[in-house]
Amino acid sequence: MNFENIKIEKVFEITDYRPIFWVIPFPEKVVALIPEGMGKTYEFFVHDYSGRIIENWRVNGGDGPNELREIGPEDIIFFSEDEIVGIEARMGYIKSINLKTHEIKTIGKLSNIVRSYGSKYVIPIFSFSSIDRKGNSIVLGLVSTDFWDSGTCYFVKFDGIFRNFRVISKAKKEAIKILNKKTTEEIKRKKIISCDYYRALRSAIIFSADWKREFVYCIPAIEEPFIEAISFDGKLRRKWKVDINFKKFKVEKEKIEEWCESAKSLPEPILKILRQVTEIPPYAPPLQDIKVIDDRLLIITGNRNWEKEENETLVYHLPDMKYEGSFYLPFLHSKLHWFGNYYMTNGIIKKDDDWFGIRKLYRLEIK
Repeated sequence: MNFENIKIEKVFEITDYRPIFWVIPFPEKVVALIPEGMGKTYEFFVHDYSGRIIENWRVNGGDGPNELREIGPEDIIFFSEDEIVGIEARMGYIKSINLKTHEIKTIGKLSNIVRSYGSKYVIPIFSFSSIDRKGNSIVLGLVSTDFWDSGTCYFVKFDGIFRNFRVISKAKKEAIKILNKKTTEEIKRKKIISCDYYRALRSAIIFSADWKREFVYCIPAIEEPFIEAISFDGKLRRKWKVDINFKKFKVEKEKIEEWCESAKSLPEPILKILRQVTEIPPYAPPLQDIKVIDDRLLIITGNRNWEKEENETLVYHLPDMKYEGSFYLPFLHSKLHWFGNYYMTNGIIKKDDDWFGIRKLYRLEIK
């Protein structure tokens, strides 16, 4: 049955020949961050919701205390009208971006050693985590130092800049391989790079927090239709199967090949040396994302309308998990990035034989 108590509105869209890191929604404006010259500088754009540029400025790229390195949307732990605070995952620096003075300041550095917990909790590198914010409180996914071998991750909760830090629960990320043995061995010998459309989701820590009932809902593996729920105190854990026939979920070979073609155009030196192999799975994975909105749990499946760029989304009532129907949610590549009831999509489009990054902002309301 269709779930009709939903309103989805696209409120902003931006394209650029450069990759677009993020667009953050504020009540009267949108702030975008775009790297320039392989990260030598970073350009900020402030738009109104009509798309008009209100202000823009550049800052230096680098690892210095007043320079900026990569901060993705999943690395932003705090933002307000005056300031954005994020973590540079590779170096662990916590950077503050002042939206009024345009200053970049280093306000701290994360250590692999967390007081009272040891040294196995680190920010994901070469992967990403969901992040959920409510006021000053944050739930984030951290990983173990052997994450790529063990798949061990942790849901942690803290306030502000890592105050009152505590681990909610240990979890397991099952990164199921779809590559054949020959391809896997060639990757290990660094002779080829696999261009897997769903690769980022396989290694991502995908979850959403239910702040009202103090639970974390997560996806252990996108290839299996299971959802886990873990209480904030770590004492309650539940796992259930989503009733979907995912082996009928289609993939569009042409669309995936087009996406991989765009990935080959990235200005990474390693891509000029190694041969890329496009991996086409037999069907789309059952699960791609999850989100708690008020008293509903939204489960975004891999059942996709490729032409309309929408994914089927199942709606369950909380806390009784009563199924209420489904609808189609605008969805581009990889996972969604949520800012309250707003979410950002990430994609690539082709114009005049060249590839452009595209980001869209949507506002979602449940009536």
